[in-house]
Amino acid sequence: MTQRSVFTSFARQAFWLWMLAVLVLILVPANQARAQTESPVVFEFGVRGGIPLQNIMGSRWITTVTQSPVQNSDRSWIAVGPTFGAMIHDRVQVEFGAMYRPVRFETETLACADSECISRVQGVTLHDSVRGHLWEFPLTANYHFGHRRVRPYVGGGIVLSQNFGGKSSVRLIDRATGNEIPLPVGLGFTGFPVGALIQHEPSFVFNLGLRWKTSRLNIQPEIRYTRHRPDTQQPNFGVVPAQGPGPGVSPRADQVYFTIGLSLRGK
Repeated sequence: MTQRSVFTSFARQAFWLWMLAVLVLILVPANQARAQTESPVVFEFGVRGGIPLQNIMGSRWITTVTQSPVQNSDRSWIAVGPTFGAMIHDRVQVEFGAMYRPVRFETETLACADSECISRVQGVTLHDSVRGHLWEFPLTANYHFGHRRVRPYVGGGIVLSQNFGGKSSVRLIDRATGNEIPLPVGLGFTGFPVGALIQHEPSFVFNLGLRWKTSRLNIQPEIRYTRHRPDTQQPNFGVVPAQGPGPGVSPRADQVYFTIGLSLRGK
């Protein structure tokens, strides 16, 4: 069995274990409320936005032939996206969302002297500037305590899917003079697409927050922790695949967000 199939199998097992935990959380309050009037399932639509406390980038920028240390990685100024959820028996909230984050970083390494980057050009630096975005699609379940208008909750889940995309601009710099060197024809170009997040799946999510319920609007300030598992294996340098997503990003393992969710309850 290949390593990729092992990771896929693990991701599927983790997903179904998480779904089982969600089912247990749903059934427990349902049984407790059996003697009372059954509360309907209330659907909720809204938006969640906030501030990431770390940048998304790890320490590596990986291509098919080399890897470079990351420099000048900017922390995203916002994380925002739509949400769709359901409150079950006024106790368990299941929520699916999409979170968008802008990504910017730079790398700098010695220029390659050949197509497989076996040898380097001393005195010439390859400067790579990447501008992109990251979409995350988390699925979480939150358990609420108490029956007051303002209630604390805890929860968790997994990131079902992630999508990283953007463009990379390459420049050659003479280290002695600091001047830019024109890229040789056939050896490089600018504005090529970037679209890979190099990590093991799945990523896990843990939530802690408060829910303030008004007549129709829910306000939920929340601390969210996401655990990525970056791929620690070395890429097979010198072997360029026939097809592939292009250069890739090794994400930072630990991500913390402060967000506020606003949602409207359906009738």
